[in-house]
Amino acid sequence: MTAVTATPKRRAGTHPANATASKANHRRLSEDERDLRARRRNDARLQKHRRRILDAVALCFAERGYHETSVDRVVQRARTSKSAFYAVFANKEQAFAALLDREGERLLHAVEQAIVDEPDDRRKARQAIATFVTDCAANRTTARILLVESVGMSPAIEETRRALHARFAEMILAQARARLLAKVTLDLEVIAYALVGAVNEAVVRLLETGRSDPQPVVDALDHLAARALQP
Repeated sequence: MTAVTATPKRRAGTHPANATASKANHRRLSEDERDLRARRRNDARLQKHRRRILDAVALCFAERGYHETSVDRVVQRARTSKSAFYAVFANKEQAFAALLDREGERLLHAVEQAIVDEPDDRRKARQAIATFVTDCAANRTTARILLVESVGMSPAIEETRRALHARFAEMILAQARARLLAKVTLDLEVIAYALVGAVNEAVVRLLETGRSDPQPVVDALDHLAARALQP
């Protein structure tokens, strides 16, 4: 009697064609993953260069002004290369705009947080102004860039600068509307922009005179804001 040899059952998913496809797919995913990681490393490297260059831009512009600062001086201060500079910025103007945007965002975030943290609704706008002044006094290099060096530099820079000021005014306007909308017939938008203009000019005066203590400026602006925003 001839013995019958049982054909072993093939387990699901172990067909040679399937196994080959699975390995190929694994290799493809691995290559995609390697590409993704390489892009992330490159992005991180560029961001590091970008931060270093913007820090150097801030120092150079504060020391010598925009027109007297060259890309060569910036990369020397940043201890990097011109190729690294042009990998993240097209030119000096774009670098300045990026710096203006970065520092403006940082300052306005501090102002927004001050509004959130102030429990007294009557003092939210005044606390926002006080935070703006004290932050500028503590970071005079960037304050000069935001309020002095950027004025009238170019249409693109002016657009960025005015957009930042408009956001600050909108913060003040929101608080004014919350308190005064039903109580006054005055144009609250005009009041908000007038207050921001006064704050900017007072800070510029603080920077020009070199006063170390911003509190007198804070007190004077607080008095002005209290009068402007009273019901």
